[in-house]
Amino acid sequence: MAGHAARMLTAADYQVDLDPRLDASPVTTPAGPHGTRVHGLHIVAVAERLKAADTYDAAASLTEQVLDPVDCVLARLSEFFDAAEQANAVDNEDGFDLGGRFTDAARRLTEISEDLHVASDRLRALGPPGVPNWQTQLTAYRETAPPQHAGAPATVLTQSAATALPTPPGPRRSR
Repeated sequence: MAGHAARMLTAADYQVDLDPRLDASPVTTPAGPHGTRVHGLHIVAVAERLKAADTYDAAASLTEQVLDPVDCVLARLSEFFDAAEQANAVDNEDGFDLGGRFTDAARRLTEISEDLHVASDRLRALGPPGVPNWQTQLTAYRETAPPQHAGAPATVLTQSAATALPTPPGPRRSR
């Protein structure tokens, strides 16, 4: 039941950290119908939550899951490729080439992690979002705009009328 509840809450964009021992039913994907290939799905879920983040602090918390230098996705992927290189120590040319590619991938991931290790702190330093996007502005305008009455003529202001300067009054005559 806990696993089902966690999946339902995650589908509703809530962040749920569930102990894997409580999740009795494996998550399946087209590439892993038996629940054996689900790690990419977890990354997709973090990416979707990052896209929906409404504050820099929320975005920073999500980026830490990928970029934290000690315990994150990039560090673990680097360890994975390092282990793959060691496991592939064979005495032929193809094995050496593949091992070299794994080593290079591990090195690149470590470099990326080092380059972005302060990204979360920099996101938090941005503070609250500045100007909302145009969709948010439009929604806010519609919520606060005066109601239009049915049958009332719509007022249209042309650009020339909007930018026209008022006509100064004529000369004053004094006696």
